[in-house]
Amino acid sequence: TGCTENIMVRNTKVVYGVGMTIGSVPPNENDHCIRNVTFENITFDSPFKAIYIKSNPGSSGTGIVEDITYRNIDVKNSVWMPIWIGPQQQRQPHTEGTGCSFLFPFAKKCPAQPLVSVKRVTLENIRLRGSWLLPGVLLADKNAPWEDVVFRNVSHEGALWGGKFGLRQTYYCDSVGGRME
Repeated sequence: TGCTENIMVRNTKVVYGVGMTIGSVPPNENDHCIRNVTFENITFDSPFKAIYIKSNPGSSGTGIVEDITYRNIDVKNSVWMPIWIGPQQQRQPHTEGTGCSFLFPFAKKCPAQPLVSVKRVTLENIRLRGSWLLPGVLLADKNAPWEDVVFRNVSHEGALWGGKFGLRQTYYCDSVGGRME
């Protein structure tokens, strides 16, 4: 066992795609962790998601995501939410799925994973322009809140559907500790 760690991804242009992704990280009886990862100097054009950290379902063991940095990221015309940090949104083969609706937060069902901890995630110099929906979701389990999530110089310049049809123009955030600078 062991952790996936000490990774640097930089100077990349992504057209479409599902983002610079951490996970899915499921709980496991052995070491299941991702730590010390930096994404830097990345531009996105029309991604589905851009900044993407996701946990996976599981009922025993633990998982850890820590010391993750996204720096100098420019996102234009995100098709879904440009920032998603929370449970994965998919149905596993031969299962009933994760329970997290792909339509969350518009559909209210999206149970978070209490066995995967998320600590020390920094988003720095992030520019979101022209996304279709709200700028992002940060969703942790209320019994296992995340620690030290920092938004430093993160800007959002409008959403196509934001404010219409009851959609929010702000982040959906639940059980996440941190700060905006």
